[in-house]
Amino acid sequence: MAHYIVILYVDTDNIEQKYIDLCCNFGQAPTTPNKDFRTYMDPGDTITWLGLSRTNPKDRVDIKYIQYDGLNNIFGKSKIEGDHGKPEMVNGKVLNQTHNENESYKIVFEVFNDGKPRNKGEYYHIDPRIKVNP
Repeated sequence: MAHYIVILYVDTDNIEQKYIDLCCNFGQAPTTPNKDFRTYMDPGDTITWLGLSRTNPKDRVDIKYIQYDGLNNIFGKSKIEGDHGKPEMVNGKVLNQTHNENESYKIVFEVFNDGKPRNKGEYYHIDPRIKVNP
């Protein structure tokens, strides 16, 4: 079983939900939009979602939870909570009976600028995909 780490890189100086795709990415090629970014996994694999500021090392990105967003629920839960660390991360495990499935999910996160919640603690979200191999 493999363990994957998916890093969400955030422009913590300029983030706004309506421009989320301009302010965030997963390190993919610029020609791949965030909604088309996919992590390829096998049944039983684990994944950690982690957020990092790409603009200010004093800023923090907390992944609050992962929300099932349709298609196939490969984690067996509609919501996977963060670990309450600093930075906060979320860990999930693909169900063993899951094969050849696509998963749409929402990463919900909060940004802290120099220790203070940005925009009064507003949560942001982004919607990538997971593909479970056959």
